[in-house]
Amino acid sequence: MLTICVPCQDYVSSLFANSLANLTAQLTKDGISYHLYFLSGTVLSESRQRLAEDAIKNGSKYILWLDSDMVFPSDIFSLLHKHKKPIVSATYSTRKPPFRSVAFTDEFDYDKRLTETSGLHSVFAVGMGCMLTETSVFEKLPKPWFPIVWDRDSNSYMGEDISFCKLAYNTGYEIFVDVSTSKSVAHHEVKHFF
Repeated sequence: MLTICVPCQDYVSSLFANSLANLTAQLTKDGISYHLYFLSGTVLSESRQRLAEDAIKNGSKYILWLDSDMVFPSDIFSLLHKHKKPIVSATYSTRKPPFRSVAFTDEFDYDKRLTETSGLHSVFAVGMGCMLTETSVFEKLPKPWFPIVWDRDSNSYMGEDISFCKLAYNTGYEIFVDVSTSKSVAHHEVKHFF
């Protein structure tokens, strides 16, 4: 069982809605049963926490995390699932210049970003705008799973998705990015990264 989790605010983009409609049509065609959960809220870390808990309660084995401003192919689940990894993601560009990948390769230097142009690569952390996780991951992590953390090294707050990756990484999980699939994933109205 798959749960598609979408943390959002009041609205989603029309391109996201189109991508989601195509994804659910593809899942239905492929005979994959799924739940679709939206959670509207202003505190993203709380929304992600509640969505993950709901997916675990409904017995899902996988969570496909999709941000409401993303564009992705209809077969995104199968593209990520084929790697058989507990945490695997697509990367995409930041929304504002300078446009860079949201996949980080060094725990201590956030300026080091994934620059590969194809293949599957292990990273320290990646944005969760298009990520597939096994629900079993959450059973091994201490709560909260998506804390908002002040990072002394960068002198700024760490996003809840990066703090989740750091927590998973420090618990022994590898985090993977499918760069080839990333070429068909983007922030709405933002140039593709690759």
